[in-house]
Amino acid sequence: MRLNEKLLNALDTVFCDEPLPLSDTLKYTEFLRCEAFTFQWAIRLEPEETDKIWENGMELRAVVESPISDKIEVYIAENVPAMKVGYRSSDDWFLRKTPGLYPDRLTKVKNLNFTAPRGLARSIYFTINEELCDIPSGEYPIKLKLYKRYRGEVDAVETFTELVTREITVKVIDACLPKQKIIATNWIHYDCISHFSGYEPFSEEYFEVVKKYVRLAVKNGQNMIYVPAFTPPLDTPVGEERMTVQLVDITLENGEYTFDFSKLERFILICLDAGAEYLEHNHLFTQWGAKNAPKIIVRENGEKKKMFGWHTDASGEEYVHFLRSYITSLRKFLSENDYEKHFFFHVSDEPEQKSIESYSKASAIANELLEGLPCGDALSDYTFYEKEIVKIPIVTTDHIGNFLGKAEHLWAYFIGMQSYDNLPNRLIGMPEVRGRVLGAELYFYNIEGFLHWGFNAWHNKLSRKLVDPRISTDMNGDFVSGTSFIVYPSDDGAAEPSIRLISFRDAMQDARALLLLENLMGREEVISVLKKHISDIGFNSRVSSEALIALRAEINAMIEAEMA
Repeated sequence: MRLNEKLLNALDTVFCDEPLPLSDTLKYTEFLRCEAFTFQWAIRLEPEETDKIWENGMELRAVVESPISDKIEVYIAENVPAMKVGYRSSDDWFLRKTPGLYPDRLTKVKNLNFTAPRGLARSIYFTINEELCDIPSGEYPIKLKLYKRYRGEVDAVETFTELVTREITVKVIDACLPKQKIIATNWIHYDCISHFSGYEPFSEEYFEVVKKYVRLAVKNGQNMIYVPAFTPPLDTPVGEERMTVQLVDITLENGEYTFDFSKLERFILICLDAGAEYLEHNHLFTQWGAKNAPKIIVRENGEKKKMFGWHTDASGEEYVHFLRSYITSLRKFLSENDYEKHFFFHVSDEPEQKSIESYSKASAIANELLEGLPCGDALSDYTFYEKEIVKIPIVTTDHIGNFLGKAEHLWAYFIGMQSYDNLPNRLIGMPEVRGRVLGAELYFYNIEGFLHWGFNAWHNKLSRKLVDPRISTDMNGDFVSGTSFIVYPSDDGAAEPSIRLISFRDAMQDARALLLLENLMGREEVISVLKKHISDIGFNSRVSSEALIALRAEINAMIEAEMA
């Protein structure tokens, strides 16, 4: 067999059943201090006529030699099955729309050993500075080696034969990215963590696993974490419920509520220690209209019971009394510990026109209790903002045009449905550039925050069944593949990144680089450079990988020149 290999940038997609590109595409090999950078080494064992018919593949070892080798993590891009890849309304900005295997899950290479199958392509991903350390500026050589690995069947003795060596030089520019201005959140689903880790919610072992999820999110562009003070009322059918994941312990005695915030404080410290800057309290009312209370467990007379839930009227006297007690105690706790400045609140997710009356009542209750604190919700209808029912609108990218220039604090979000008109998205069948261009688009419109409902939403529609995304990326056909998650469960109970998560991280880094250049040269100059490489910059920017890479290269060059 003949080994074919190419060095590629992180925006390239290597399908197992396609030939490798004719030449290397990795030409942009520079980044700023405190920034992460990922590239890939694609390999394919090309069968030849002299090969033995039973030879299935080759065991290989990847070796990295560099002065910064301790800052380089190595992953293998694993293929995942995708059956439902697009909607009937989806545009053609997809790599493929056919069912099949798609590269997405990144698995850390143990001992740098892996198997290359015969006649199929796969990629090794190298991430430099995954932990976002301040690497000193300068040029660093990186030598990559592939060895053929032999193992004795009886004595297990390993021997290695060198197959190929590649060398690249990475330049670290003497400038550090500024703090991320865009507030970015991808909702973590804590019942899914419990299911796939096997640990009881908020046990000692569970907290340790949650810590790993939060750290993975934060080092990949996320600076806000969803907080399950109560079990989040998300994607739950009326009358049904999800696993209880409630951080706040509540007791009812003689008609008065008392609150134990010790687990909540532990959770807050985990998030802040990981580098998160913002925390978003779970929604205070049920989804799609705020008609009911979320599931809340209360201890009364020594017994835990479901005090509130679908049986509770959202604006009823009982729940309003509880909310007044809870929010008053919570604000006191947050203020005393200097946590209040980190918190963001929600009323109800995705209200619609048909539920404007119930949502308005719930919003009035929440806004009275949360006066002075930021509160916003995901929506599409401008009426909710126009009538001042929603303070901070979080708007789907296909409806955000109605809000541009009108909302003082404007956020954006998308789900799988935004897969037409060249809207940004990160479905598995899409090119990585479609997810990464989000950073430039958010910067261009001065969008304050970005939200996505799925960091690890590993369940089918309405959360009726948990689904392993390693087996079904479309959640048994209920969503388009990749809609609901950007990480995978790992064998140690934590999570593994995806290629799409890397693209999201790079999008947020691009926005920070644009902000740095703005601080140095002014916004007008930055917009000029953006339009040079993305002529139709907006939320419908169909841009090539080459154009986005060229944009970032010019931004870096301008930063370096100004810093000098």
